[in-house]
Amino acid sequence: MTPSPSSPPARAKSSVEQGLAGGIAGAASVVLLHPLDVVKVRMQVQGHRDPGTLQTARQYYYTSTPQALSAIARSEGYRALYAGVAPAVVGGTLAWGTYFAAYEACKGVWRRSTTSSTLTKSHDARDQSTAPRLSPAAHLACAAVAGAAVCGVTNPLWVVKTRLQLQSSGSGGGGGAATGGVPYRGLFHGLRSLLMEEGVRGCYSGLAPNLVLVSHGALQFMAYEELKHWCGGGRSQITPLEAGAAGMASKLFASVTTYPNQVLRSRMQQRRSVGSESLTLGGTAAALWRAEGLRGFYRGIGPSVLRVLPASGVTFLVYESALGAIEQISCPSSTATTSSVSV
Repeated sequence: MTPSPSSPPARAKSSVEQGLAGGIAGAASVVLLHPLDVVKVRMQVQGHRDPGTLQTARQYYYTSTPQALSAIARSEGYRALYAGVAPAVVGGTLAWGTYFAAYEACKGVWRRSTTSSTLTKSHDARDQSTAPRLSPAAHLACAAVAGAAVCGVTNPLWVVKTRLQLQSSGSGGGGGAATGGVPYRGLFHGLRSLLMEEGVRGCYSGLAPNLVLVSHGALQFMAYEELKHWCGGGRSQITPLEAGAAGMASKLFASVTTYPNQVLRSRMQQRRSVGSESLTLGGTAAALWRAEGLRGFYRGIGPSVLRVLPASGVTFLVYESALGAIEQISCPSSTATTSSVSV
């Protein structure tokens, strides 16, 4: 819907507003779709065994997403479908909040540093309708910087989440932890055990593939910005539903491109350090190739894509809706009648 001439210009949102809306969106997405993430992680690591590896709960072999959901619920109860949900919610809130805040801040810095000489004296920095449009390369760079910041903040949470999803639902049965390890009872127990048993190095296992996966978010946001511009069709703003559709399409593009690295990350995080053994990205990739070939790098892609597409749509839709609500609360007089995303 195109704003009427009498409508106030779209006000530039602050990084705090962007971060708060992103955190709300990330939490909502995790809560709604966490069972599919549990299935994805278990399928990624099944068949992978070594002395330092967590045992997948009850050693089921999962063949499809519906079969896995049914098997987990039947053998371990429905609570098992939400194993690791606490670190996932905390991590999702932190990750998306940090990501959106850092991404928008980077875009602001980029605009100020590269286009200040071309702006007219009448330009109002608070008016997004007159803000210069960034190039795909600029969006890619800004998203990469934001992604790197997120990795440093959230990696320990993802390690604990992965291990909670893989261990048996019963704290005493099924060999939930690695040899000699104590099964995690929850988020804080897991973080404390991880730090005490494996140190900082264990907290950042899987960091290398996580940093490589910065390219995933960068590719997604680059594609998302282009799709937003295309969906806008000359409008300065798009609706939440259009933002959700653009989020899903951009996520599909990024997921297919970077999925093999997600498998490597899960396998590195599944393992506990044994002695001085180095869990390198290259070594994990070589072992996976020898054991399973190319197919191993795409194990679990079905539930992953099934989860990330609606998750991305939900994230961007909720993000825009939350951003509109935050704007109404913080500055009701300047809020447009229709919630929208700046293109």
